[in-house]
Amino acid sequence: SQTIGVSVLPLNDNAPEVTTETLTVDENSTDVGNVLADDADQPPEGLTFTSTGDGPDDALFSIDLNSGHLTLNAPPPGVRRRLLQRIEAILAQ
Repeated sequence: SQTIGVSVLPLNDNAPEVTTETLTVDENSTDVGNVLADDADQPPEGLTFTSTGDGPDDALFSIDLNSGHLTLNAPPPGVRRRLLQRIEAILAQ
């Protein structure tokens, strides 16, 4: 008889799902909020966040790669803006 070792490596076969639908920015504020996401892969892989929009307002926003915290780079000038920026969560490599 002979013993054979078998290793099973996790497969990244589930796309992360962004669970945050809408965030609102208060006037004179740069804090937008947290983008939340779930990933069904097991064991859980780390998530990183990135902005993937291609519109004229993309440079207005920053997102923390690890926490998903979204901020404006400068407060909007005296107006209340709804955040329509699409956020896509991607798995950390």
